[in-house]
Amino acid sequence: MDSEQAQFFHEHAFLKAPGTQRATPWHQDLPYYCVDGHKTASVYVSLDHADADVAVQFIKGSHRWNKLYYPRMFDDGSSFNDDQFESTLEAVPDIDANRDQYDIAAWSLEPGDAIVFDFRTLHGTGDATIKTLRRAFSTRWLGDDVSYCERPGETSPPYVNHGMKNGDSMREDWFPTLWRNNA
Repeated sequence: MDSEQAQFFHEHAFLKAPGTQRATPWHQDLPYYCVDGHKTASVYVSLDHADADVAVQFIKGSHRWNKLYYPRMFDDGSSFNDDQFESTLEAVPDIDANRDQYDIAAWSLEPGDAIVFDFRTLHGTGDATIKTLRRAFSTRWLGDDVSYCERPGETSPPYVNHGMKNGDSMREDWFPTLWRNNA
């Protein structure tokens, strides 16, 4: 992150059962969150073997495009916040229809393999049928340039009653700093 500190933001688990044939749509994490800044990190840890065709995929360099894309619901592709984002953010380009135009990275993963990426990186999964259980655990981290950002509608996770205003530093009593550069 090129940061002097790392503040814990949140965590969540992913699970796709054998037989699942649903893609996770291409998306960025940042527009779902109540934060803004460039020094961010998502840490994705695979808990099971996953072949590259069902593992998470990334568009290399997309975090440097200086674009945010409006968030979508993962189950049906509808707008995450009743179209409130669509007036200010762009739609994700149709990556699957134009895969040859993008530098896509995907790897077969083993339990314990970790991928660290910027909140602005476009990523998703294909719709290949999952043959074995696919689980992952992810943590989200904030660097020293990250601040609270009011987004239209609800964010994910839906933090409420925190008392922060747009541009405020993230509360350390809610989001503890777990690492500082003491050099």
